[in-house]
Amino acid sequence: GLTAQFQGRFDRATALHEEGLALRLGRGDERSAVEQRQALGLIALLQGDRVRARARLEETLITLQRFDDPWNRAMSQALLAHVELAEGKVDRAQPLLAES
Repeated sequence: GLTAQFQGRFDRATALHEEGLALRLGRGDERSAVEQRQALGLIALLQGDRVRARARLEETLITLQRFDDPWNRAMSQALLAHVELAEGKVDRAQPLLAES
């Protein structure tokens, strides 16, 4: 998924990340599913789908409330801040970036 993502093959990357997400959730691994959701959020943002990006990234933050994972929390907050910036909401992006 990451290789396709970095190559700009977003449809393929999305399919692979969705498959990985389903596998992780299927085995009850919520913690590692965060990384798949982050990747899907970033892809959505890069494609201009801010609604889908926001939904995926907010899912990660909800999941991360149950885990001590400062790195992924910071990454999710920073990506969500980019969604806010893409929508012109600097006042909402600023605290997310500061906290991340």
